[in-house]
Amino acid sequence: MSQNPNPNHQSQTFRKDNGSVVGVMKDGWLEKPVNPAIHKLHSPSGWATDKGHVDRLVQMGAKGIRLRLTTGVMLQATLKDLIAHGFTMNRGHGDQWVLVDQHWDEPRKAQQLKML
Repeated sequence: MSQNPNPNHQSQTFRKDNGSVVGVMKDGWLEKPVNPAIHKLHSPSGWATDKGHVDRLVQMGAKGIRLRLTTGVMLQATLKDLIAHGFTMNRGHGDQWVLVDQHWDEPRKAQQLKML
């Protein structure tokens, strides 16, 4: 899987089957705004992404997925980590790739710790 961002990523929009926007590509990452009260998985505790979207990201050579939570926190996971540590499941919303909390990074928090 290529880690080089493709300039065409900027214009890529990811949508649900009903046409609503899920996220957009930015600097090689699929950025998805999410509300933890609605989108967070509780058992297992983690986050899910449509399998078709992950397949598309792999084909594009994307870096990974960034979740912009309504709380202001940003989480990210590389596609490499998603595939190595994630698993697929379907709870009535189609096939999803699931990655549990421990495999998501919080890059802003890491930057803040480096500044201390």
